[in-house]
Amino acid sequence: PASAQGQQVVAAAIAAGIPEAIAGMFACVASAPVQIMPPVLPKVTDYAAALGGELNSEHSAVLPGYAVGKVIGEGGFCQVRLAIHQLSGRKVAVKIIDKAKLADANEAKRIQREIRVMRHLTHECVIKLFEVVDTPKMLYLIMEHAPNGSLLDYVRARKRLAEQDAAYILQQIVAGLEYCHRREVVHRDVKLENILLDADNGMKVIDFGLSAFFVPGKRLRVHCGSPSYAAPEIVARKQYDGPPVDVWSLGVVLFAMLAGYLPFHSSSGNKQELCAKIMEGRYTPPESLSALAKDLLSRMLTVDPDRRITLDAIMGHPWVKAAAKWEPVGGSIYMVRADPTTGAVYADDQLVSELEAAGYNRQIVLQHLLNQDTNYITAGYYLLAEGKAEVIRRMRGPAAVRRYTSRSAPGAQPGDQQQPPSGVAAGGAAGGGSTAAAATNTRTVGATAPNGTWTAAGGVSSMGAGQHGGSGGLGWSRP
Repeated sequence: PASAQGQQVVAAAIAAGIPEAIAGMFACVASAPVQIMPPVLPKVTDYAAALGGELNSEHSAVLPGYAVGKVIGEGGFCQVRLAIHQLSGRKVAVKIIDKAKLADANEAKRIQREIRVMRHLTHECVIKLFEVVDTPKMLYLIMEHAPNGSLLDYVRARKRLAEQDAAYILQQIVAGLEYCHRREVVHRDVKLENILLDADNGMKVIDFGLSAFFVPGKRLRVHCGSPSYAAPEIVARKQYDGPPVDVWSLGVVLFAMLAGYLPFHSSSGNKQELCAKIMEGRYTPPESLSALAKDLLSRMLTVDPDRRITLDAIMGHPWVKAAAKWEPVGGSIYMVRADPTTGAVYADDQLVSELEAAGYNRQIVLQHLLNQDTNYITAGYYLLAEGKAEVIRRMRGPAAVRRYTSRSAPGAQPGDQQQPPSGVAAGGAAGGGSTAAAATNTRTVGATAPNGTWTAAGGVSSMGAGQHGGSGGLGWSRP
């Protein structure tokens, strides 16, 4: 249910002419109100220059703690602007949804579903949702910024990828999807356009608008996704298990990376012909592909979902194991957990200490993290973690920065990678309760934070440590 502040936003939205069904859709998924402390030592002194010469005062005023800049993307009812999270000094993408332009309640439900799902996901190969701010006319989604375009752009620019490059990319997408499936989330719209590249060309799974929570063993009924990437069981409109449909779509992505075109298409755009090819699993891989690559494709594009290869088995396939191994960097940095015996909350001590130095109560920071809240404080933590992961990547040397032979010397191979430094510390808190957690789902602009009333019975210990439904085509013809 919406908080009192959220109900005020809904009432103001209705008064502004937003349909009631849409006006009330987002109050229960918006972020918790927290006090926003000005940075003691700003990491960016000239926000306009850092944002490419443009600073939008209107949106910056609505989003305290952020400097909002130029438009970097636009759609039918939203635009995406580049912004800076002032506490961390890190760039973010702000998706601004104009409620008046939403066609109907179904579009609003899709956005609400995406928010509900993404609030539960924190993985270096999945785009991170940091905060949701609801206002009467606009909805703001503050998200991780991935500046190097989509995998579609990357493949299109190179026509097709070398096998070792495709295998390295595949490992990252598998890692992201495997994490989602462990969290019982199925994506249902895996395609080239829905993979973005970060500043180091690392892969980020995006767009969870068609995703769903699933219960293992219980079949799903909603048939959705992009036709060219849809699994046979989706095309046949059968009930289906969630994870295998993502494996099929990932098989289409892998084929497109290796071939430069999609495996299932019709010469005349005939949908029935396309569906027939998908349901029969009828495709022709390029002759130039290795036998192992063809074998993996055949296992991913197996019509029977019960016989289709799993994500775990993909990582153990000889074709993947023969390629340079992708090593995660951020797992231990992003991880926040509680000890069920002591109640201690474990997070990265360096990052928590930096937030504490900025004026935020340590226990409240830890409680927000443990609750998986999406607000300005947790955004600061994960953005600082993102910066730390970049440093670790560079400490490992050039090979750890995601480089592919397609954009470097022919035949170059990523070198050996070392384990990251062990500086994952624990900040603990046991017992107690949190007023900070009482309104975890409603951030209203101008609201103030709880005044530090959360206390820890055991104190704090430091232990030293896109759009949907399109054809999904690549934009060029099969040779």
